[in-house]
Amino acid sequence: MRKLLVALAFAVLVVVAVLGWVRPREAVSPAPAPATPTPAPTTTFSAKDRLAAAVAVAFKDGRARTDEGGQRYTFDDDKLVDTPFGPVLISEGSVVDPGHASAGRIDIAYLRPEGNGSRAGP
Repeated sequence: MRKLLVALAFAVLVVVAVLGWVRPREAVSPAPAPATPTPAPTTTFSAKDRLAAAVAVAFKDGRARTDEGGQRYTFDDDKLVDTPFGPVLISEGSVVDPGHASAGRIDIAYLRPEGNGSRAGP
């Protein structure tokens, strides 16, 4: 008798599990994606003026740099990118008096607006 009750209880559990698995699920809409902030210029200055101000701050000591190995670079191609965390100046450098295996260099300066936004600090 006891074995019959256990078998019957097991059969009921199996039927309930199958019905629960086969039953159509409620449609659940996915959570909306969080809004990504669109970077906006931090000032009303022209792009040219903002780039010039960023270059002036990032290259206070001039447009040439010397690395640890003594190789000299000049930075002359700049781009200012507005990001959610502030403006970023990206400058491409070329080697002065390049050797056989000399490569270029990229300088990245993370800036923060100061005052009315006409200046930027590193």
